[in-house]
Amino acid sequence: GSVGELKLWNLSDYSYKSFFSGTNNEIYKIFQLKDDLLLTGNEKYIKSWNLTTGKVFTLGLGTKSPIVSMAKDQKGNIWLGHKKNFDGKALINVVSYHSDFPKKLKLEARIDYAHSKSVRELIAFKNDKMLSLSLEKQACIKVWNSIERKELYTVSCLDENGINKGVLLDNTMLVTGSLSGNITLWRIFDREQFGMTKLKEEKVFNKKVIDMKLTSKGYLVASSE
Repeated sequence: GSVGELKLWNLSDYSYKSFFSGTNNEIYKIFQLKDDLLLTGNEKYIKSWNLTTGKVFTLGLGTKSPIVSMAKDQKGNIWLGHKKNFDGKALINVVSYHSDFPKKLKLEARIDYAHSKSVRELIAFKNDKMLSLSLEKQACIKVWNSIERKELYTVSCLDENGINKGVLLDNTMLVTGSLSGNITLWRIFDREQFGMTKLKEEKVFNKKVIDMKLTSKGYLVASSE
């Protein structure tokens, strides 16, 4: 559709409804917050879309770097992972949705990532933790306290291109894919102290891992360029 438009498709008869945001900003990422409520993001705004009423609300983020990842923490706040900003640093914004607020959306926190490359993936983890995966070699995985928004743990990767995608397995293991085409299996320890160890790494593709999904039968599906 046109720039700033969402289409809701009925897969039983292939009909659709169009929703317009009122602005001509591209939509980079879509996140389902509730059955009839979507969030979308680009480099400047986060928007809420009510698919029942058609109403759209917009929150300016004060940034100029595209949103490339979204995840909901255990309190219901949405974490937004950005590409590097105009000042050369990556960024995480945390927003909340309130149905009784006039503007619905509120910026709760802004986290300077302190590294220069994109936050490619955000994954909610148990015990109020959030995992962030990035292209930064020296901090390819970071673990955050999602309530206090404090960094708890950092992993450095031998893969010089960092991590592009990741999938969590049963809160005990993480599978990541890199720009180099490597797929890595990590074991997660979260008892008295948090820790991660690399179990296995394989060169699976000649080019970057674009996407990864876990099927209902436990298979991992990965795609590359």
